[in-house]
Amino acid sequence: MTRKVELPIHLIFYLRNEPTYADLYSDVWMLSDVPVEFKISKADTGIDLVARTRGTGEFHAIQCKFYAEDYRIQKSDIDSFFTASGQKPFKHRIIIRTTNEWTHNPRYPLELLQRVITVSLETMKIVNSLPSLDID
Repeated sequence: MTRKVELPIHLIFYLRNEPTYADLYSDVWMLSDVPVEFKISKADTGIDLVARTRGTGEFHAIQCKFYAEDYRIQKSDIDSFFTASGQKPFKHRIIIRTTNEWTHNPRYPLELLQRVITVSLETMKIVNSLPSLDID
C-alpha cells in the first residue's frame, strides 16, 4: 500500500479518535464506503472522505492531498473537489494536505471561495427580486 493510499485511512482513524473531531463527527467514511441510503455519488471527483456531524447530520466533504513538502497545490488539483463538494448534500469542505504551499498565486484559494460566496449572493438577489406568490 502506498503512502498516498494510506493517508485517507490514517485520517479516518484520526477524525474518529481525536477528541475534537470525535465529538464533531458521528461517522467518517471513505467515499466508497458511505452507506447507499445517503445517496452520495461514489464517482471519483476528488472527494476522498465523507464525515457526518453529530446532532445535525450534516455531511462534510474531505479531500486528502499527499504531496512532497515543496509541491505547490495548483488550481487544477482541487477544481473537481470544489465542484463536487459544492453540491448537496455537502455543507462544508475540508482539504487535508501534506504541503503548506499553494499555487504561485497565493490569493487563489481566497478568490475561489469569494466566487462561491458571490454566486450565493447573486442567487439571493435574484430570488429576492422575484414577485411574491399569493398562495391560498
